[in-house]
Amino acid sequence: MKFLTTLMLLSIGASQTMGLSIPRAMAAGPVAEEAVTDYGKRAMAAGPVAEEAVTDYGKRAMAAGPVAEEAVTDYGKRAMAAGPVAEEAVTDYGKRAMAAGPVAEEAVTDYGKRAMAAGPVAEEAVTDYGK
Repeated sequence: MKFLTTLMLLSIGASQTMGLSIPRAMAAGPVAEEAVTDYGKRAMAAGPVAEEAVTDYGKRAMAAGPVAEEAVTDYGKRAMAAGPVAEEAVTDYGKRAMAAGPVAEEAVTDYGKRAMAAGPVAEEAVTDYGK
C-alpha cells in the first residue's frame, strides 16, 4: 500500500514539475483536485472533491467512498462507485472496469481500458496525458 501511495505521489510530482496539463476530470482524489478546476465538471470525481462539487445527492451516484455509500442506497446502481462500495456491489468482475483502486487493478487486465480508473491505476494506464 505504501508503495502504491509513493508511486502515485511521485507521478503527480513529476507531472507538476513537467508543467503538463492533465485533463483527468474523472480521476480520483488529488489528481481530480488539480485537473478539474471547473466545479461543474467534478461531479464524477472522488472523495472530498465530490462532496464539495456534487451538492445534489441524486447526482452523487458515481462518486467514490463515503459519498457513494450515503448517496447510492440501491446496490444495483453502485457498480461504478469506488473501493469497498464497488467490491460489495459489483460481483461481476467484467463490470468492475471503472471501479477505483484495487478493484480496477484486479478487474481491468487490459491497460487500454483502465483510462477512467482511479488513482495509481489511472496513472499507470493513461500514459497519454491528453486522454
